[in-house]
Amino acid sequence: MMKELVVAEKEFKEYLTGKRFIALLAILFILSIIGLIGGMSNYNSQLDSYKNAQAEHQTDVGYQLQMQDMQDQLASLKSSGASQDQIDQQQSSIDMMSVQYPMPSIVIIFGSLMTSFSLIGMALAVAVGFDLISKEKEDGSLKSLLSHPIFRDSVINGKALAAAALLTVAIAVTFLVIIAIMLFEGVVPAGDDLARILAFFGLTLLYCMVFLGISIMVSTLVKNSTMSILCILGIFLIAYSLPTVSYEISTIVTGPAPQWPISPSYINVPPNGTVTINGQTITADEADQINQQNQAQGQIQQQKAQNASNAYYKNTQDVTNVINLLTPVGNFNDLSSVILNNQKPYDPSDANSNFMITQKKIALWDSLGYKWGDIVALLVMAFATFAVSYVAFMRTDIR
Repeated sequence: MMKELVVAEKEFKEYLTGKRFIALLAILFILSIIGLIGGMSNYNSQLDSYKNAQAEHQTDVGYQLQMQDMQDQLASLKSSGASQDQIDQQQSSIDMMSVQYPMPSIVIIFGSLMTSFSLIGMALAVAVGFDLISKEKEDGSLKSLLSHPIFRDSVINGKALAAAALLTVAIAVTFLVIIAIMLFEGVVPAGDDLARILAFFGLTLLYCMVFLGISIMVSTLVKNSTMSILCILGIFLIAYSLPTVSYEISTIVTGPAPQWPISPSYINVPPNGTVTINGQTITADEADQINQQNQAQGQIQQQKAQNASNAYYKNTQDVTNVINLLTPVGNFNDLSSVILNNQKPYDPSDANSNFMITQKKIALWDSLGYKWGDIVALLVMAFATFAVSYVAFMRTDIR
């Protein structure tokens, strides 16, 4: 393992002092600071609204009486053995009534940084790995390197280790700078917020490792750096644009949405009067019977249409999720959305999903449980691309 570390140390120093890496790291810093300013502004605005709402509620007698009545209803539900869904719904109503604006979470600050980390993190990984092997083959230094008493696996492992270490340092330093600025502004993350920030750091790092693996794989498979960067840019554009058109693709796969039935027409007949329709005389009583039948039939058709619509949008969402699952950017966006939100995701396609209950705060582990497939997908992509790179390098003809 010592030979891998020797190679890694040499490569790490070269990367760390390279102008390309320093330029991209500077861009990442700048975009992160810009996003942080917007996130801090949003957080402070929500915090002010929360404080103002709290102050108003303290002096609002009508609000206090309403809250007491809702608390009594909750106690009654518990004592009468009501279902847990009813209790949760009542508790959620109380939680939402307790403040006009909910207490903002610090993690919303990082929500404005998602785009920066998604784009520049990808570019940083590509810049580090696109010529990791192809440059050595292009200038002939790979043959010279392997002429030394060193095994091929030590070379590829050492280079990959150095690139991974460099990305880790870059992302870690960026997060530390962001947190330092937050602390300077008096925003101190703790508890669940701190855990979510650390989870977002881990996700960002894993996301960068996926693109690093893709870059090293392409660099190993192609003959020169020019072809490598062209191939990676193509993958880059596809990976970044596919999630934005995933819903349009899913609607093409699932076909057009089901049409809603036309509302039934009703016959208006004056009391004790008649009306003639298509040569048939209809009394008021007969019109009432016809209207009742039309209404019942219309309700049946509306229910069938609602069921078909729910099934259609569920299928569309399933196809969209599969497409996003196949792209690192889609996985990153989906995971970021649940990590940086401490509430249960609301599913509008689920008829049994209650919006008020979904506003209840949940733990980080529960949040990740909704997107465990994205975690597995990123891990598989990272390991698979590094494995392909390893096998391809071991079989490369350097003559």
